[in-house]
Amino acid sequence: MMTICTLAILALMLLVDSSLEETPETSVKQWQTDGCDAFADIVLIIDSSDSGRKDNKKLNTILRFSADLTDTFKLGVDYAQIAAVVYSNTTQKQLDLIQITDHAQLRKAILGLTSFNGSDEAKPYHGLDLIADMFRPDLGGRYNAGKIAVLIMAKASDIPDYTRNSAKRLQDQGVAVLVVAVGKPLWQEPVIAESNSKDVFLVEKLGDLSKVRDRITSRICEGRIKLSNFTTKNPHDLK
Repeated sequence: MMTICTLAILALMLLVDSSLEETPETSVKQWQTDGCDAFADIVLIIDSSDSGRKDNKKLNTILRFSADLTDTFKLGVDYAQIAAVVYSNTTQKQLDLIQITDHAQLRKAILGLTSFNGSDEAKPYHGLDLIADMFRPDLGGRYNAGKIAVLIMAKASDIPDYTRNSAKRLQDQGVAVLVVAVGKPLWQEPVIAESNSKDVFLVEKLGDLSKVRDRITSRICEGRIKLSNFTTKNPHDLK
């Protein structure tokens, strides 16, 4: 005959087993089946350093990841608008928020982004500073939409403190800054170490980028990002 203690242990085992049947990691989210309906202006800041060579594998991998990331979002004036800049030692805007509202066209545009310089240096702070103006209403920024920057870094910043400071200025302006960092050498950069850990996505190599795509989308689509009132004031003027 089973003792009371044995029955209690069996009951506990059944409870634990049933709790593992569906967890946040394994359950299907609504945005995964119906698309993310986040009302947000999103700018991708893409690392193109080291890409001015015959082999553009690094940049192409980042571009595919960026295109895959946008596939989850519903696009349009009532949903997400997506823009993009690329950076190396300088920065260039390549997509404005109001340019594309069709998934196929957006994917094609992102995969076709080019490195106009391809320097060995990486200056992500130039990209962060540039996008401050990209949220302006005349460029498609919407007054009451969330403002989100997704910084994708695959090489350490030449001046890490500059990158941290530029991200902080954007945050003070009301922009949520998510950071994707490829490679362990980047994980200790100030912009990562001093950010909310939930807004940081770390992978060891380029081939692992797909592993954080759903986490980034979930962070945006499930309203977990704290968004402040956006100001069009230049971040350099903010104290």
